[in-house]
Amino acid sequence: MNKIHVTYKNLLLPITFIAATLISACDNDKDAMAEAEKNQEKYMKKIQQKEHQQSMFFYDKAEMQKAIANINAKGGANLAIIEVRFFKGGYSFIRQSVNTPAKVEMFKFNNGYWGGPSPVNLTIFGTITEEQKQEALKEALFKFDSINFSIIPERIQETIKRANASGIISVTEDSDIVVRAEIAHNGEFVYDITITAKNTARAVMTLNKDGSIAGYEIKEPFDPKKEAEKAQQLVEQSRKDIESQRKKAAEKMNEIQQTLKNSRRYKH
Repeated sequence: MNKIHVTYKNLLLPITFIAATLISACDNDKDAMAEAEKNQEKYMKKIQQKEHQQSMFFYDKAEMQKAIANINAKGGANLAIIEVRFFKGGYSFIRQSVNTPAKVEMFKFNNGYWGGPSPVNLTIFGTITEEQKQEALKEALFKFDSINFSIIPERIQETIKRANASGIISVTEDSDIVVRAEIAHNGEFVYDITITAKNTARAVMTLNKDGSIAGYEIKEPFDPKKEAEKAQQLVEQSRKDIESQRKKAAEKMNEIQQTLKNSRRYKH
């Protein structure tokens, strides 16, 4: 029988080859991952550049005037709304439905095109019947032209300046920016600018309808669960307020009826 003589050196060669192959494969994986990260970074930069270009109304007063004119043209003469929002890449507004006065509809301008109308639920008013919704809607609507939106670019720069000066939060023009003017869940009018940092902490500047500054604060990082709970609490409070108003109205009606009955008895 032939004997096979294996030396340590003979074993070492294939092991070394396998190890070298594994190292090479790992290096290739690292290179591929690095390349993928670079491509992802390039893609995100392109997205940011596109958003920036489509959000020039945040930084230039003339561009904001164009956006305002675009909304007026889409919404029609004497546009009455319950909400308007400006965000990265576009804007939207919610107006009363032309065909169904008890309902509202949203129009959204994004990536250079208008979308809508899309139906919007009105349960935020705590109403049930169509008549109640229509009545609540009358009180909630406000004229689009009654709000000074031309001041937004200036107020955004002021918000960024205050936020960065605080040392608590760091934001730039590329941060997420949302401007809203709306009737909130509690029925109150809200007009503010929110700029969100990478850690989701928010710099919020509240404005009056004429564009003057009403307040400024830094809010803790956004928590979807907490925000949902707050929204639900506001809805419940709104319903309680409406129920209380109905009860008071019923009591007042009973008083009037009782007064009429007493006056009739007095006459007899």
